[in-house]
Amino acid sequence: MKKYTPKSEKWFKKRIGKRIYRDPVDCCFYCGDIADNGLTVQDDFHAAHLAATDSDFGAEGTFLNYRDKL
Repeated sequence: MKKYTPKSEKWFKKRIGKRIYRDPVDCCFYCGDIADNGLTVQDDFHAAHLAATDSDFGAEGTFLNYRDKL
C-alpha cells in the first residue's frame, strides 16, 4: 500500500482565502468538480474540516492529495 501523509490543519489554515485542488475521487459530482475547478478555503472551521477529511480518507486508503496548483 502506498504511504500517504495527510496535510496538516496548519497547511490548510495557511491557504484560507486561496484556491486549492485535489486528485479526482470517483464518488460524486462535487469531488470531480473540486479536482477540475478547486475550492477556496473559507475560514478556520473549513480548514479544520478539510484536514479531518484528508486524514479520514487517507486512513481508508483513498488519497485526496490536496495541492496548490491544478
